[in-house]
Amino acid sequence: MIYSDRSFLVYRNGDDFIMLPFHVNDGTLGASSDELAMDLIGHLTQHFKLQNLGPTTFLLIIAVLQDFVAGCVELSRCQYVLDVLERFGFSSCSPVVTPG
Repeated sequence: MIYSDRSFLVYRNGDDFIMLPFHVNDGTLGASSDELAMDLIGHLTQHFKLQNLGPTTFLLIIAVLQDFVAGCVELSRCQYVLDVLERFGFSSCSPVVTPG
């Protein structure tokens, strides 16, 4: 069964699944197995000009940190915040704790 949104495709067949989020010409994929992912990349390469950049580290200004051993994925926009601070001249400011 295939589910889709304008920028997110999901394929599921039993225990196999592929998630394919993309934006314009940038995307990544997640799959239930490396073999399934490589098969999809092979099929897509036959029809589209692709560049396999390996494991995702950044996607749409979001850092993707993967721990394959622990099975965890962490998403961070820390670099984006640092870049915005730099752009507006606030990179040398000291952080403060606000009462909670």
